[in-house]
Amino acid sequence: MCGNSIHIVFGKKHANGAREYVAKTAIEVRALEIQSAGIRRSGAIFSAVTYGAAFDLLLIAIVAPLAAMLCLSGWGTDFPFSSDGVMPYILFDDFFKHGGRPGAWVYPIAPYWFPDTVLAWAIRSFTSDIFSCVFAYAVIQSALFLLLTRWVFACIAKSEGSTSARIMWLLWLLGWVALVAVGARNPVSWYAWLYRYVFYPNIHSGTLLVALLGIGVWIKASAAQSVRGTVALSLLCFAALISDQAFALWFIVPACAALLVPGHAARWRWLAAGSMASAFIAYRILRFLMPSTFFGAALLPEPNLARSSMETIFADLWQLLSHDWIFSLYEGAVFATLAYLSLISWRSRKVSMTSDRMFRLSVFLFISIALPVIASIALGRHANLTAFRYYQPLCLAGLVIPIALRPWLQRFERTLSVALPVLAVAVMMVAGYSSKSWPFGSFRIPDARSAQIECERGLISRYHARVGFAEYWNTMSVMARIPKLTLVPLRASDLHPSTMLNTNLDWLSPSRRPDAGDIEILDEGALDSGQMDALFGAPDERVVCPQSAIRIYRTRNGRPSLLAKLHDRFAWATTFQRFQVTGEVDVPASAWSTDPSLDRGDVIVVAGDYPNRTEVLSVASDMNPDAEEMWIDYEVESAAPDAALAFELYELNESGSLVRVLGKSSLPLAPGNKHQTVSKFRNLSGPSEMPKQVGMRVTASGRMKAVIKSIGWRR
Repeated sequence: MCGNSIHIVFGKKHANGAREYVAKTAIEVRALEIQSAGIRRSGAIFSAVTYGAAFDLLLIAIVAPLAAMLCLSGWGTDFPFSSDGVMPYILFDDFFKHGGRPGAWVYPIAPYWFPDTVLAWAIRSFTSDIFSCVFAYAVIQSALFLLLTRWVFACIAKSEGSTSARIMWLLWLLGWVALVAVGARNPVSWYAWLYRYVFYPNIHSGTLLVALLGIGVWIKASAAQSVRGTVALSLLCFAALISDQAFALWFIVPACAALLVPGHAARWRWLAAGSMASAFIAYRILRFLMPSTFFGAALLPEPNLARSSMETIFADLWQLLSHDWIFSLYEGAVFATLAYLSLISWRSRKVSMTSDRMFRLSVFLFISIALPVIASIALGRHANLTAFRYYQPLCLAGLVIPIALRPWLQRFERTLSVALPVLAVAVMMVAGYSSKSWPFGSFRIPDARSAQIECERGLISRYHARVGFAEYWNTMSVMARIPKLTLVPLRASDLHPSTMLNTNLDWLSPSRRPDAGDIEILDEGALDSGQMDALFGAPDERVVCPQSAIRIYRTRNGRPSLLAKLHDRFAWATTFQRFQVTGEVDVPASAWSTDPSLDRGDVIVVAGDYPNRTEVLSVASDMNPDAEEMWIDYEVESAAPDAALAFELYELNESGSLVRVLGKSSLPLAPGNKHQTVSKFRNLSGPSEMPKQVGMRVTASGRMKAVIKSIGWRR
């Protein structure tokens, strides 16, 4: 086009016009040169970004498995196979392999649905090997942690118009690698009780990942003042709260407080804070309308423990300071840097949007660290060093050191871009080679319980036995290795059955358990053998396995089933979890038997001729105020015309004395009868008439054969 224009001009011999057009043409050519140079430069930048991203992904693919291997091989199964760590895999097996019901579970205060359970279920769907699941989870979640941190630095750099995101992340990554490499070798360290949680599910580590995601979304939305960003924040907060209520302390309250500090973009800030507050209100409404432990069991605060909780926190901090001075200095440097950033950004925040956003990030980090500590003291939740899982926002404070050093980092960016990742991999490799427990040949988590598990498996296979567990904290760990067990966990303190958190209540329900076998096994755990003899009787056989003894019982006529005895009547009658989750409580009839010779496993078998009224069952228990009716589950095989299975229901006072008779009747004895409601408490004259304690006895007379299975309450 330019050549044709010149030819026409000179063809017309307009000298001035020719010069004018030539000038214009020169400008056009120069513009094209600039444009093409810009395209080349953009292509170079795009290529650099692409290669940098690919290199970072490769670096994460190298570092994450090495870090997971070092951490898991150093700590063994004490932590990865705790009840919290294996719960998502047991949930998957119960729901998708064994026909379990979600409503039968009592979930922990934080049910950890997102992302912990989602990720664990995805892994479990590919493999049934629990060791592979634990290792894969550690690798994937730590890789997600590194990726999210990289993205947060990118969001911070972009909001400042900087290109230093990658170099900041590489410096942070080197620090994280050092934490794992050095910390995994010290059992009493900041790493042991704070930083290692990122490798495990169900210890609030997934919530830390979501908080990182929230920081990135918040920074991007703040820089663009985007309404879509506020919607994304609101949805993220709602999803995170369903998974873990700690997200309110870790992110929502600190973010809202930081947004409401006076400064730039007031309209957007109020909108963002309102959207997050709305998500919290919507979550609380959902909890009110659907009071199920599916969203987490109720937290019972213990304010009387607040003082001891505070004293324990200071004692634990002193223990970490005295045993781990290297990383104590690191924590001090983190807080000093955070204070420095807060000060300099405060001074210039009124004239700079960048400083304003940095100050709000500093406020957010300070509050997100302090608030969980304050809440833990107020609720009396800090019992020992393991409570540091509540304070994981402290890990986020490490972001500030690379941010503070970014002017210096940019001066040596090219050199550091190569040196830092090489140094990070080298540190991890040296730590691995120097660790005696890191198996490079074939990875396997050191399993301190493997010999015990093999011993128990052998006994179960030999006797085809049903199994009970004397300690709850063993239950999940063993079930993850022997997934088809019937479990009856006890509470170690008093040998009563426990429907504690993370427990499937169907395991304890007599109507859903297989018929009692001839041989039953009880893992003693750490309980006193003499106590167990007094409660259950001497075992027929006692096998000493590597970590605890196994008691073997053979059931016989006239001798109560071992597992039936695990259902202590008062522990069952007063428990609230099953009633709250399912709306009913059912108790094995054998727990209320007055004649042990009638016990057959969990049931009472009334078979024979009873010339006189004979008491076969006697109930006395506290009543749940929400209960509306009481029922007996039974089944009749045969009955003579004069046979009678009668019950009497009465109210007791606090001392157990009779107050009044609530009713008496006979159970229908036509063959095939299976269920009978014995009282509808809602038919009483008023709420004040609701008995606080109820007694019931069942008597048999005449010739019959019937099975009394269970007694229950329903709301």
